[in-house]
Amino acid sequence: MVVQISEKKVRRKYFGFGPKIPTVELPDGTSTEEFQDWVVTLGWANPKRKKNQLTVPELARDAIESDREGMLLYEALIVAVAPRILFDADYYWLQYQMPDAPFTINVEIDKPDQVLRAYDEFSAAIAKEPRDAKRIIRRIVPRSLLRNARTLPLFDTKPAKVVKSSLRTRSLMTGYLCKLYMEGAPHMAIEQFDEIMKYPLADTMVETYSRLPKHEKPDHQYLLEIKPKKKKTSLEERYVSGEIDLTEYSDLKFPERAKKRKKKMATYPLPEEKFTCVICCKPSRADIKCMECTHRACVSCVRDTFGEDEGNKAFVLLHHMYCLKLGQPIVRSVPGPIDHKAAHGRGRHAKDEAAAHGRTQPRSSSDDRPSLSSPTAKGSRGGSRSSSDDRPSLSSPTAKGPRGGPRSSSDDRPRLSSPTAKGPRGGS
Repeated sequence: MVVQISEKKVRRKYFGFGPKIPTVELPDGTSTEEFQDWVVTLGWANPKRKKNQLTVPELARDAIESDREGMLLYEALIVAVAPRILFDADYYWLQYQMPDAPFTINVEIDKPDQVLRAYDEFSAAIAKEPRDAKRIIRRIVPRSLLRNARTLPLFDTKPAKVVKSSLRTRSLMTGYLCKLYMEGAPHMAIEQFDEIMKYPLADTMVETYSRLPKHEKPDHQYLLEIKPKKKKTSLEERYVSGEIDLTEYSDLKFPERAKKRKKKMATYPLPEEKFTCVICCKPSRADIKCMECTHRACVSCVRDTFGEDEGNKAFVLLHHMYCLKLGQPIVRSVPGPIDHKAAHGRGRHAKDEAAAHGRTQPRSSSDDRPSLSSPTAKGSRGGSRSSSDDRPSLSSPTAKGPRGGPRSSSDDRPRLSSPTAKGPRGGS
């Protein structure tokens, strides 16, 4: 829980009364109640003896979580071991062992996530058993798993660095010289400083190097390096010296001619670069580009997977199946919509064909029936049935109506087998 800093440095539990609650100030100006004091041992000394114990106070969880550079624990160790000097942060491990645990855990002190994980583990153990806070063993040891790890030095015997950055530009060198003048360094009076400011860059680098500490001069040898001057040589001189041949000389002298010459020498089609196949993952053989991304597939894989054979997939699924690695899509077969108008039209047409077929088909299979091609066998809706001479006249005394007198005798009536006896719809 983060609380704002009040006029009192220590909060109390009940509105100004009760026991005191210790707080720690965070770098952003707020304070927190969640912090730990770590008791560590430097090196491989006995961690149970108090003379070997070192306290790193006020390590807040919020501060560790907001640490982006991983220097919070390292800076706290520098303050705790002063005036002794430590190596860089990547030289050490935080090695800890939980109570009743048969193994140790190494934590890189410049990795905030690992330090935060160890902090949470300590908090969980202390919350479960407060007496375990003094039983947790913490060591600061060099990063080495070799047998001679215990013999490695723990502190840096060199004096602390004065110049912590490089001095490669004039502004950085001027800042260092100004710092020496403000600190009152010997041989750095205002007259000398003004004189150095008038020097060219090469002389300023030499003067800056001469004023560096002795143990830091090997780290700044670049101030004494003499860079060779780049001489501008003509194309003729480079050709005479053998640096370039006659073709390169002509290309550099006449760039337009060089473009034309290279264009004539080019062969078409130009070779294309081969890529790794996204299907078989074989290098330098794919040249067929995906329709959605920059992946490519080889010819054999495309032919086998998306060929014209029955059962192969469509090429548009290359991106879905192999580039995105989603596999074969699940497809359901859904019947298409029914065209009722077309179906109705087909049914009506079928009925008309059946009716026409029934009108043209003869009723019996007798050999005496006239064929459809006969001029005397016409339909009731087609042409005339027969000639007027073959039909009995209505005025004939033998041809009476159904309501009239007697009809003609059986001898005078046309027989059913007669070719002139027609059916009601043209059939016999």
